[in-house]
Amino acid sequence: MECATEEIIAQIDRMFSDLRKKDRNSLYSPSEFWERLGQKHIQLLKEHGFHRFKRTVNFEYHQWGVTSLLNDQFRHVLKNVLAEKEFPYVALLATNKILSHSTQAIPTKFGGFVYKLFVGLLWQYARSQDHLRCLSICEEPIVGDPLEISYKGRLISQDLALSSLELNRIIKQIGSLRSKRVAEIGAGYGRLAYVFMRTFPDIEYCIFDIPPTLAISQSYLAQTLGADRVVLYGNDSEEAPEYNNFGRARALLPPDLSRFPDKYFDLVINISSFDEMVREQITNYLDLIDRKCAGWLYLKGYTVRDGQDPSRPLGVTQFQHRERWRCVYEDVDPVQPQFVERVYDLRS
Repeated sequence: MECATEEIIAQIDRMFSDLRKKDRNSLYSPSEFWERLGQKHIQLLKEHGFHRFKRTVNFEYHQWGVTSLLNDQFRHVLKNVLAEKEFPYVALLATNKILSHSTQAIPTKFGGFVYKLFVGLLWQYARSQDHLRCLSICEEPIVGDPLEISYKGRLISQDLALSSLELNRIIKQIGSLRSKRVAEIGAGYGRLAYVFMRTFPDIEYCIFDIPPTLAISQSYLAQTLGADRVVLYGNDSEEAPEYNNFGRARALLPPDLSRFPDKYFDLVINISSFDEMVREQITNYLDLIDRKCAGWLYLKGYTVRDGQDPSRPLGVTQFQHRERWRCVYEDVDPVQPQFVERVYDLRS
């Protein structure tokens, strides 16, 4: 394994050890579903390295491996582009470069062509919604070896388009970024944190996550934002976290959320991880959010679950949110038609 990968594996081991010590009630530890998935991610890191994670582990997060024209997401995004009364020119003019070590998620040349069309459609739709100019401010980092899809000589990606859509949706609903303290519970490799911090560089962005994802995201953000802008896990005081750390992203384990003062955060974000937890964990997180957040909550994930998998029984619309929370926005996700987006006003 390369040196960076070895360091990340060591961080993962330390994080798991600390999580076991901090989570005596099993309210923050990986569900059975994430236990299996996490071990798979560790194996992918060991086999392919951190320097290629956007071609391996990332397809286990929120990057969709769309390789069929009949795919629901392909048709959903195409419909949204056409609803803007635009010809899908980015999809047709974008180019893709197939390299060695590309990805098992896109195994064929035709699959790569369809994926390129999908990313082009998504990029075009995201640009039409990008009132914050995220896609002008942010470049797709080469850290992690992203698939090489380009438009007019510029690297474009599914993740950057998704993050721009999410950030624009959030700001449109809350009015402005009065929010200075942001918490994301379950951040994947940090794609949204990167766009958030590049677009609004003076905020404090706290990531609460389990390993191996926390180790990946802190390493990714340190390389893309700069090491001086990221507080790595373990660099906070065990007695009390450092507060008002504006202009920096911070990596913490989920139990650390309870150590923050009540009403500390202005915005809390969760994207498809509560819908992969057991009921007791979801309830605990919603209770914590009610105490620790004084502003807004953005939720995105599967609309409903059928309950057949006890390790992830509920969808977003089945969560028992607090009665005082006011849902100010709800709609189908513009990319994944099985997902719903919700924004709650938690102010009272």
